[in-house]
Amino acid sequence: MSREENLAAVAKAAGGTIELCKFIAEGNDARNITQDELVGLLGKHDRRAGESEAACFTRNYTSHVDARRAVEVTKAVPVVEADPFAVRTFDQDEVAEAIASLQEIGRVRWPEATKDRQFANAFEDPENVELARKAHQRPTGHPSFPAA
Repeated sequence: MSREENLAAVAKAAGGTIELCKFIAEGNDARNITQDELVGLLGKHDRRAGESEAACFTRNYTSHVDARRAVEVTKAVPVVEADPFAVRTFDQDEVAEAIASLQEIGRVRWPEATKDRQFANAFEDPENVELARKAHQRPTGHPSFPAA
């Protein structure tokens, strides 16, 4: 069974493509369904005689709020195992060590650059991704405006 056939079977089991969209939108979880795959399902859902897939998609997309929401949710696929919105916190000593390490790496590898550029080069180097993660604390939402 192809991926497309599997998705059609999932939509049928959910009660139809629009019900699947409602499930995706309410749970804010695409369940590994990509935007292109969902658009394809919507383009075949309740298709009228002589109607193109594009016209069918447009009709379903514009007439069902859950379809619009589900398409927005599926834009985030491919699925990442870890929660991309989780804020990783590190002990401040770890942060200071990571910053010092990046400064030293920059000083050794780019001695002719300014201190700012040395640090930036070390921070941007893919080899130092873990140090960069430790050194940079992603800001969280303000208590009055919490992160979504």
